[in-house]
Amino acid sequence: MKFRVWPSSKKYFIPLYILIIIVAVFKAIHDQQSRTNQFKQWWLNESFRGSIHDKYIDEENHMNEALIISHDSDTVLTGWKTDDSGLFDYCQIGDSIIKVENSLEVYIIKVDGSRRKFNTYSHLED
Repeated sequence: MKFRVWPSSKKYFIPLYILIIIVAVFKAIHDQQSRTNQFKQWWLNESFRGSIHDKYIDEENHMNEALIISHDSDTVLTGWKTDDSGLFDYCQIGDSIIKVENSLEVYIIKVDGSRRKFNTYSHLED
């Protein structure tokens, strides 16, 4: 008597292959949602206040837009490339920047005293 672990027919190969691809796609989507939720929670918990000391495109970090904020010590904020509020393009060296905890809003205060609010990472809102 022959014991077969896998049928000799290849009719199961394609459905199994498709099932593996579907599972991999759903796993990738779930992982991306998890990373997005972690970033949202981190960004909501962040708070900072200071003046923009430097502004540049970080070529060594996937061309991320970076701001160096001076207050008590320098703070580097990168990743503005994924923010569509226009904050990075609007701000200039010397401007003041404020973000309060539990908010997606960031305020830029120009040297002349004018103030503008940016709803950063608005795509993260529920």
